[in-house]
Formats: sequence, C-alpha cells, structure tokens
Amino acid sequence: MISNPSELESLFLSLGYTKEEYTKIFESSSLKYGKLELIKKKIQEMYYFLLDYYTKEDVLRITKHCPTIYNLSRENIRNKINDLISLGYTKEDVMRMTRALPTMYSYSIENIKQKIADMISLGYTQAEVIKMTKNNGIIFSHSKDSLKQKIFDMTSLGYTEGEVIKMTKTSPIIYGLSIENIKQKIEDLKSLGYTQEEIIKMTKNLPAIYNLLLENIKQKIEDMMSLGYTKEEVIKMTKYLPSIYSYTFDTLRQKVDDLLSIGYSKDHIIKMTRKLPAIYSYNIEAMNQKIEDMISLGYTKEEVIKMTIIFPSIYSLSIDSMRNKIALLISLGYTKEQVIKITKELPTIYGYTIESIEQKIAFFDSIGLHELPTLKPIFLMQSVALSYARYMFYKDMGINITKDNYPILFICNKQFESKYHITRQELIEKYNYEESLYVTEKSKNR
Repeated sequence: MISNPSELESLFLSLGYTKEEYTKIFESSSLKYGKLELIKKKIQEMYYFLLDYYTKEDVLRITKHCPTIYNLSRENIRNKINDLISLGYTKEDVMRMTRALPTMYSYSIENIKQKIADMISLGYTQAEVIKMTKNNGIIFSHSKDSLKQKIFDMTSLGYTEGEVIKMTKTSPIIYGLSIENIKQKIEDLKSLGYTQEEIIKMTKNLPAIYNLLLENIKQKIEDMMSLGYTKEEVIKMTKYLPSIYSYTFDTLRQKVDDLLSIGYSKDHIIKMTRKLPAIYSYNIEAMNQKIEDMISLGYTKEEVIKMTIIFPSIYSLSIDSMRNKIALLISLGYTKEQVIKITKELPTIYGYTIESIEQKIAFFDSIGLHELPTLKPIFLMQSVALSYARYMFYKDMGINITKDNYPILFICNKQFESKYHITRQELIEKYNYEESLYVTEKSKNR
C-alpha cells in the first residue's frame, strides 16, 4: 500500500476527477501498491499520452469506466490501436469504439479476432462486422451465445433469422437492448395504433425504432399534426416511411418550406406527402432537377407541378423511364403533342408497365377506338380485362361500341351493376380476357 494516498488524491483532483471518482479508480486498480512517485509518474504519463488521442473529457470518462487503463503501458495502448487498424478499422474508428467501450484496451487482439470470427459464423461478412462495430464497439462485450440468444428471441417475435441479421447490420444497437425492452416497445407502438404485423414491417425497414423513446415518438406525431396531418394520417404515413421518426422537426419543416418555394401550396404538400411519404426523404435539388428534366420533355413548370400533385411518384421515376414511356406511346401511333396531352391529364400512366399500356392500346385499336386515349386519357385507368368484358357484354346485347357511345364502357361499377345486375367479378369471369388472348394466339398459329 502506498504511504501517502492523500498526495495521490491531490494529483487526481488536479487532473479533473472528483474525490468520489478518485476513490473508485483507486480501489479498482493496482495504484494503491508500489512507490508513490513511480505511481504518480505513471498516471501523469498515461493521462497526457491519452490526450494525444482524446479530448480531456474523453480521457476522464474512459479512465473512470476502465480504471485499469492506468495499469497498462503506453506501448500496450499504442500496439492495441495499431492492431485494430490492421483488422480494417481507421484510427478514427478505433477512437470512436474505445470511447464507447474503453475496456477494449484490456482485450487481447486474439480475443477481438475471435469475436469477429464468431460474428462471421452467425451470418455476417468481415466487412459488415467492421462496419457494425466501428460505430458500436459495445458489441464486442457480448459473447457469441448472447448474440445467438438475441437472434432467437427476435425470431420469436415474428422475424426470420435472415431479417434479424439484416436489421442488426444497420442497427447493431439491437444487440444491446434486452428482449423485454423490445417487447415493451412493440406494446408501446401498438398503443399508438399500429398492429404487430405493421410494427414488424416498419422495424425491418428502420430497426432503430427500437432505440427511440416512446415520448420522442409521440412528440414526432404531435409535430407532424402541427404541420397539418391528422394522427391517423401520420400513423399511415409512418407505416410506409418509418424513417420519419428519425427526422428532426426542423428537417420536416425545411422540406415543407422547400416544397413551397418550388411552387406547391401547403394543402398540395399535405396531399402529396400523404400519397408519397417518401418525399420527406428526397433531396430538394434532385426534385428541382426532375422538374427541369420534365420541362425539357415538353411540359411547362406549372404543368409539372399539377402532374406531381396528382401523381407525386413521378419524383421516384428516372427521367429515362419517362422518356421510354413517351417513345412507347409514339410507337403505338400517337404524336408527341398527343402524348404530352395524355400524360398531362393522366400522369399516373408513367407508373404503368409497358405491357399494360400495350394491351390497353391494342384493345382500343381492335375496336376502332385508337383516338380514345387522346379524347379521355382517364379511361386508360380501367383495366383491359374489364374493358374487354364490358365490350363483349354489350356485343352480346346487340350494342356496338362506337365513337358516339364509348363512354358506356367506362361507367362506374356500381352504376353498371345496378343497371345490368351483374357484378364486376362475374363479368370478368364470363368474358375472360386472358382466355381470349389464348384463343386468338392459338388461331394465329394454325
């Protein structure tokens, strides 16, 4: 035991520790043994050595959490940093990891390599383990059995093992949460209006939800409501874009301001983001570029604004995809001007598959109504299966569809059923479009 502990205490107090912190460090390390002057020198040398890598606040916190660092040599610390760098970490990664888990300095490099090997055996690659642990070194404090148990516990909640592995790649902090904590978060989310299935789906997309406080989630809902949404709308939006919960309120408000600056009204923004919550994740520069690209296709800015209010998913489409749709419609017999007119009135056509567009136009051509999409683009919304079934139904009744009466093909289902006493499903089954294609193809091949 050192002869004068009070002198050592004075040194610790001068370095920034409290008396209580000194006592804890003194009692949990071997500093109490040996010659006082040598111990003081060792402490000062290690303290100032660590200041070459960390801030003073970091050094105090690290040594409070891992007092045994003062038992190590500077060479030992330096070698451990170099060893970790040799595994694939950067110096900055090592500093970040050891701030979170100071006890890493007490691990042997063989021990760390074994932990990496253990995680690889669970389904991760070495690169993924490096990425996971550099932001959350605390994973190294868990045993392989502990990690396997957490995976098993998560599968009991409704995830597959593969989903758990994928979730923990982006949110390794899940390994630091107790299963009781996770179960409670699920119950908390249910109390807000989500179902178990929705929670599973949301957390697969944003596992970090499990690390959010319920109070913060409730506050985000309140924040969104203050922007103009109802609680039900916020719940629905976050089912599709759970990352809304990770955005600050300032970020959300800035996106609204950005959209206002483009030319949308507040009501339009609410309407668009209800349809496509992902707008909150879009880069405003990319959105402005999409508008410029669409202007180059032949629209005015005002027309682009109107089209994206109706079909905001345009912002998720590539400009090449849109050019291809225009080229497709031109190849089917429409002029560029007609295509612009069709897409202005029915912007959702940009979300249709090529096969769907080709089938609809081919059917209209087959009944002599090629010009119909230019007259009433909205009629392209009706499935070709229903259009065909109604056409054949009318034909059996002795009614020929012409340019003068074609709107009767597109009356609403309720009106059609009320007038003709046949449901949509019954009609489609009676006049099966797919079977008609098969018969037509078969006759061609004879």
